[in-house]
Amino acid sequence: MLVKKILNNNAIIAATPFGEVVMLGCGIGYQVRGGEEIAVQKIEKWFSRQHLNNFEDYAICCIVVNQMITATKGLGIRSSQMLAERLTSTLERIILSEGQAHPLAPVIYQHLQENYPQILQIGQMGLRLLSNNLKCDVAIHEAGLIALELLNEYGDKRYG
Repeated sequence: MLVKKILNNNAIIAATPFGEVVMLGCGIGYQVRGGEEIAVQKIEKWFSRQHLNNFEDYAICCIVVNQMITATKGLGIRSSQMLAERLTSTLERIILSEGQAHPLAPVIYQHLQENYPQILQIGQMGLRLLSNNLKCDVAIHEAGLIALELLNEYGDKRYG
């Protein structure tokens, strides 16, 4: 796997036999140059694009997901590769919707606001980060769909 672009010390874009991927890991981009081989042991998570054509936007989604997952640790939500993939896919759909909320988003948002405000706050944080970094229109109720993915993971770990 060859480094194509360094996003920051903890995130890179790499070329693999499967196409471009975003790789996250503590210090994975530190003192690395484009074209170098990346050490496999530095990779903590990696994501391959599903919906977005712009890989830079996709990389930002992955970074936002990583920040949201870090924020959930105090709530007892343990991260998993599956959660990261679901959150990334949700963020991709939000970007592609161009500010048009999912029809159920307001109902979900209201329910989470009443029953799971801490989890909803993480969804709101993720939506703000996404909007600020990509300068895209987002519907505030979409934070409920992000938080719903976190709540599903919370329920899976708690009851499953």
